[in-house]
Amino acid sequence: MLYKLKNKLVNWLFKGVVVDELRVLRLRVGSGTTAVTGSYIDFPGLTSDPSLVAGRVWFRSDLGKMRFSPDGSTVKEF
Repeated sequence: MLYKLKNKLVNWLFKGVVVDELRVLRLRVGSGTTAVTGSYIDFPGLTSDPSLVAGRVWFRSDLGKMRFSPDGSTVKEF
């Protein structure tokens, strides 16, 4: 319930606001699975490819490779 209240408050405070720049020290997405800082991005290690979507990026820990799907139908590594 507290989460919903916080969410409503933030949405109300920023209604109609266009953000040109936003700076945060650390951003966590999901249950701490992906973390973004000013120096690095932590991806969770996957052992199988997710469903393909154009632009999706993931880390295959069993292969030790970063992978991405440029068009939603193929997989490339970098």
